[in-house]
Amino acid sequence: MSTASYQYNTLAGFNSVIIIESLSDSEAKTGHVLSDNLKQYCIDNNLLLNIFFFSVRNKTEFQDLMRGISDAIYTSSYQFKPIIHFEIHGYEDLSGLALTDHALGSQGSVSWNEFCGMTRPINYLLKNNLFLSMSVCFGFFMQLPIYTWLKLPHFGAF
Repeated sequence: MSTASYQYNTLAGFNSVIIIESLSDSEAKTGHVLSDNLKQYCIDNNLLLNIFFFSVRNKTEFQDLMRGISDAIYTSSYQFKPIIHFEIHGYEDLSGLALTDHALGSQGSVSWNEFCGMTRPINYLLKNNLFLSMSVCFGFFMQLPIYTWLKLPHFGAF
């Protein structure tokens, strides 16, 4: 029986920032503000950094966006190298993300297991170079479903 072995040279290189926001209509749109500020900073400092902003309301939109990020990396011949930043609420019971439509039940939430299942293929395509930035209460608990027998869901997070 053979065992597959994966080895990557991990370099913290990126050329894009993706900001994903899922906040209620009554809340300040901090992800959108961050996106605008980063774009202006890049212009003011002549930086070649692509800034993308997405707002999602439910699990289906979130899943579609994460699949779209994987597709974009693949179709760019791995030249698209994003950092992904999340502006989303986390559940106090530490179970995962509370999306805008969380009052709808399971369609408004993403468990940490599901989250890692969505980031794992992105990290694989980026050769273990996916860096996540979390503006998510209890976001550190996304580390719980990291298992030694599965590919890592990200290289680093803060």
